[in-house]
Amino acid sequence: MARPIPDKLKSIFTDTVWSFAGLVLMNAAAQFVVYPYWNKVLGSESYGNVVYLLAIMNVMAISVGSGINYARMRRSAGGETANRPYLLLMAAGAALSVTVLLLLRAVGLVRMQAAEFRLFCALTAVTTWRYYADVEYRLRVNYKGFFLYYLVIGLGYLPGLWLFRATGLWPLALLFGELAGLLFVLFTGSIFRKDGAKERDFSPILRLSLLLVGSNLLSHLIFNGDRLVLRWFAGGAAVTVYYVASLFGKTMTFISTPLNGVLVGHLAKYDGKLTKRLMHRATALACLAAVLASAACFGASHVVLPLLYPEDFPEAARYLLLASSAQVLYFVGNVLTASVLLRFTKPRNQLIVNAAHGALFAAVCIPAALLRGLDGFCPALFAVNAARFVLCLALGYYGIKEKENEA
Repeated sequence: MARPIPDKLKSIFTDTVWSFAGLVLMNAAAQFVVYPYWNKVLGSESYGNVVYLLAIMNVMAISVGSGINYARMRRSAGGETANRPYLLLMAAGAALSVTVLLLLRAVGLVRMQAAEFRLFCALTAVTTWRYYADVEYRLRVNYKGFFLYYLVIGLGYLPGLWLFRATGLWPLALLFGELAGLLFVLFTGSIFRKDGAKERDFSPILRLSLLLVGSNLLSHLIFNGDRLVLRWFAGGAAVTVYYVASLFGKTMTFISTPLNGVLVGHLAKYDGKLTKRLMHRATALACLAAVLASAACFGASHVVLPLLYPEDFPEAARYLLLASSAQVLYFVGNVLTASVLLRFTKPRNQLIVNAAHGALFAAVCIPAALLRGLDGFCPALFAVNAARFVLCLALGYYGIKEKENEA
């Protein structure tokens, strides 16, 4: 007789489905509707420049928003958390993100018309808050609400696309949806409201938040570094070709966020410890997921991309396997980092992973792009992301050994 599936596993599976569904719908609206339309209207060179600008935005928005989000989740494992400290940190972080954009524009790394730049600053600030705001649903393990949140954002991109078409201002295509998501949380959630909870000491919150924001900053500098490096060394058209080649792999990385959210939310309530047996299972599952996801991305790319990017696909097809697989390895490493390393080992391990990854990227990928363009960059990035994946596993096992020695 078949053994029944434990209720905890059923809950995690159901929450993962809701979480994936919401973020997949949002990313489908962005990646397969908004982005191809931008490419069609703007052309490969200008579209590559937009992708470059979005990479800059994502480095800051995800680093700050997700970093403070995960800091609150980590603190929630020890008891109730208050809204005020995290809202203050978010306000400072969003303001800092816009300040960085102003500095980048002053030195010539961000070149835009005045109206576009103002909207781009607004989009960056709002997106920073959007990445934090889904903590509303993680704290309460409410993934139906998580689904609705991202559904609202995805649907909001559609009228935003009409605004872009009417005005020619590309940030409007995303800004409407991002604002819609924040308004949804504001009116239906509680994280933006005054609450009675108090956390006596702000210093541990600040230290943990800075650590996780710094770790995320390193991580997303590398994740978006492909577009930055290619834009600087090969031009906007090369950014477009690589973006198309890595599209499905990067989509996998984007949807690592809901899976991480589900795992972190449930693990925050888990009182057990990480064992070698569980780590062996996590390793086997991670390796299997990497192989299957790479194959799925490669197959799907040959079916979908010729329809979305008919002019750019022939050139991008040369790089599909390496580009997709590199992003899948990054995706699986993200899941290991946010779940296993953050919950069961010391928080500094996230910083170690991302610092090592950053050093490898600078030492290997930048020279490869400079010397051989995409032909050098793609295999170099695959090797660097594979090394990051192995390091995540190694630190997981080392964390178990540390706990055993302490005992």
